[in-house]
Amino acid sequence: QQQQQQQQQQQQQQQRGQAPTTLELTADDFTKALASTAPSSLREVGLSVPDTSWADVGGMAEVKRSLQEVVEWPRKFAGKFEQLGVSPPRGVLLYGPPGCSKTLMARA
Repeated sequence: QQQQQQQQQQQQQQQRGQAPTTLELTADDFTKALASTAPSSLREVGLSVPDTSWADVGGMAEVKRSLQEVVEWPRKFAGKFEQLGVSPPRGVLLYGPPGCSKTLMARA
């Protein structure tokens, strides 16, 4: 009975030129929509390799060494990591005030 009332209300609203007050979406609606659209995160995927090297980073020897251990060693010494049963870090968090070379180090 409630469903009939909703349908009647929608029909009346359509006759008056008004938008319906309720909207029902189903999984089938999403499946149909996915077939005709692309996720916005996949539309513009661009990958660029920066031309920055460790030589461009002045000073900060301890930070550079730490970053090299965390980022480069798991690739260079993958066999050793596996042999020792050590899993490499999943990520690196660089923090600090603006202008302290975080972005430069990430590029290097």
